[in-house]
Order: sequence, then structure tokens, then C-alpha cells
Amino acid sequence: MPAEALQAIVDAFSAGAIVAASGAGYAAVQDAYTGLKGLVSRKFASLDVAALEKDPARESRKQVLAEEIEAAGVVQDEEALGLVESPGKALLQAQPRDASDKMLIDLRNIKAGHSIILKNLKAVGGGIRVDGAKAVRNFKLHDTTATDLAEDQAGNR
Repeated sequence: MPAEALQAIVDAFSAGAIVAASGAGYAAVQDAYTGLKGLVSRKFASLDVAALEKDPARESRKQVLAEEIEAAGVVQDEEALGLVESPGKALLQAQPRDASDKMLIDLRNIKAGHSIILKNLKAVGGGIRVDGAKAVRNFKLHDTTATDLAEDQAGNR
């Protein structure tokens, strides 16, 4: 479990930093990321995510952050682990920026030094758009659906 928890924490920081840096307009994602970052910086003052925020997709920066997270003991902190899923959940629940934009999940200009892997995305009542994504190695999209509200409700009966 510690290895999975460590990866989940690094992924949450990376995803939150990418969305925050992109200015995608998802206030809930930015709030969730800010909350996670604030909690970790209060409880683990030695941990610095500034380098990751400069280039959140760079694998070497994620590796350094993973080492610092492990050394600081963040993976044993229940409160931090409880916030780890917040940026991803907020992204999944993001609402359109305005009535004319039916993209519930709208990811633009994502860049990764290695791979981009998106899993379990579901947009009910709107679409999913990934535009301008650039990955050096792989771009993978797994278990992703976009349905209208009526279709989703009919499937859940």
C-alpha cells in the first residue's frame, strides 16, 4: 500500500499543478489542489512543490517530489491521504464554464515529458475534450465515457 499511496500523492500533485498552470478555469480543481498543497506544507514544512509546479509533467521533478514525500512521511498521514483524490474528483465533477460550452471535462495544452495517462473519466450531460495534448512517449485514455443525462439515468435503472 505505501507504494500505491506514494504514487497517488505524486499523481495528485502533478495533476493539480497541471490544471492550475493551464488556467483551464476549473475552480474546484484548483481549490482541491490548493487545499492539498496547503495541508502538506503546514504539516510537512520541508516539502516543497515549487519545482514541480514549474514543470508538473517532468518525470525527474515528480521523482524528486516522490523522494521528499516518502522521507517526510506524508504517506502515513491519514489527513493528507484523504485529500489525495480531491483534485481528480473535482476534475471529474467540473461543470461547464458557461452554457455554450458543453464540455464537462475540457483539458487543453497538457504536456508531459514522458506519458499522459487518463483513466476512468466520465462526463454525464456533456462531453470530454482533450486538445493540444503532447506526450514524448505515450498518450493513453482508458475507461472513458461521455453520455447525456437521460442516457446515463436510463442505464442506472
